[in-house]
Amino acid sequence: MKISLCICTFNNYKTLNQCLEALENQTADNSLFEVLVLDNTSKSAIIEDEEYIDICKNICNKKANYRYIHEELDGEAAARNRCVDHAKGELLYFIDDDLILESKSIYNCILKFKSIKDLGALGGKVIADFQNSAIPNWIGDLQLSMLSSVDFGEKDIILNEHKDPIWIVGANMCLLASCFKDGLRFDENLGRKGSSGLLLSGVECNLIGEIQKRFNVLYTPDCQGNHLIPSERLNQEWFLKRAALQSVSDVIARNSFLNQVDDLELWIKSNINLLFKDTQGKDLFSKKLVLIQALIYKLLS
Repeated sequence: MKISLCICTFNNYKTLNQCLEALENQTADNSLFEVLVLDNTSKSAIIEDEEYIDICKNICNKKANYRYIHEELDGEAAARNRCVDHAKGELLYFIDDDLILESKSIYNCILKFKSIKDLGALGGKVIADFQNSAIPNWIGDLQLSMLSSVDFGEKDIILNEHKDPIWIVGANMCLLASCFKDGLRFDENLGRKGSSGLLLSGVECNLIGEIQKRFNVLYTPDCQGNHLIPSERLNQEWFLKRAALQSVSDVIARNSFLNQVDDLELWIKSNINLLFKDTQGKDLFSKKLVLIQALIYKLLS
């Protein structure tokens, strides 16, 4: 069973370099996986960390099981769909270009798909790595989830058998390639759009939902990745924008936890004053983020 490790990148060469260097430490034999780097950076983009472009390309050129492909596409979902087209593996393991995959992740991933019956998708634990930045006191569980952090403990969980909300994220997930044979694709209306800076999300949510109708979906701590968090995200403005665009994504995907809130309009009216308050504590700021999501969702749906 062979894995295609798919990394979509947009003008993020310094962290991509770290991501690729970490793959040198994988315990899985090189014959068991290929690495596919799909560079989605447009020619018109102002290149950051330009000195790392050649370093990343050289890493790929020196290894027989690495491929570096440059294609200008409209966003994260389109880039992932192109990876589906290019990949040769039976398993498609998607990681973000700022994720540092732990050394046994690829090996463990193969074992899970071999040992768990009818497994169609797997998501690993993701730990936020703040890279020595001071963590603000208003960062709580909701804010960590907005940074694609996922930690549901140290045991495997099959989502199909679990009643409590459990999810996996596209920053660190592996899918059975055969799931895409019937035309299933990532929704190109969703996901980040690099050239525009839009932080739309949820590109994998509906796709995972479709896979879960036919296969088991697994959360596992045995395929862990550490997500590099740049210091410029550690401000409330970034999270407020992220919350607003999460609601836009939810409306497009027709999938939101807000559908389960009794009398959402009344809840909004009862908490609207939070918009005008200084929210330094994690609980208050989390509530403000949910309020922003609720307002945008109510306006658009």
